[in-house]
Amino acid sequence: MTADSIKLRGHALVFSVRGFVQSLTDAQRAVFLELFEEGEDAKEVLSAALEQAKFERGYCPIEHPAPALMAALEYALPRSSAAPSIVADEIEKHWDSLSEATRKAIRDRIQLAVDEGRSGMDFDTREWLEIARKPLNEAERAERMQF
Repeated sequence: MTADSIKLRGHALVFSVRGFVQSLTDAQRAVFLELFEEGEDAKEVLSAALEQAKFERGYCPIEHPAPALMAALEYALPRSSAAPSIVADEIEKHWDSLSEATRKAIRDRIQLAVDEGRSGMDFDTREWLEIARKPLNEAERAERMQF
């Protein structure tokens, strides 16, 4: 678990899984499908995968301190569905408990999506920008409070 580890639930958790699968290479996706498509051994395979994931360090460092939340954000950003609102609500709910590094990663990713025109519908973009404008730390919060 990471410092910013939060437990996503419901649709936000599903969007995180979708974002994770989106991030796989074609080769990784093929292995994923072969391992996890329904079959009589699916539960055993999932159990073994979870056990190994908890044990292994992996080949690359974690790019973001809150990988599940970032995966959900990646999935939801360009969507025109309920996903943006659900994930945005989840981010807002946890904003104060996230590290400054995670807040900055969220802000930067939202800004990139907006700049590229990949932030959903107009009302979704407004919601994403509200999150991106949130202060990253106390110094930024204090600066905004000055007249």
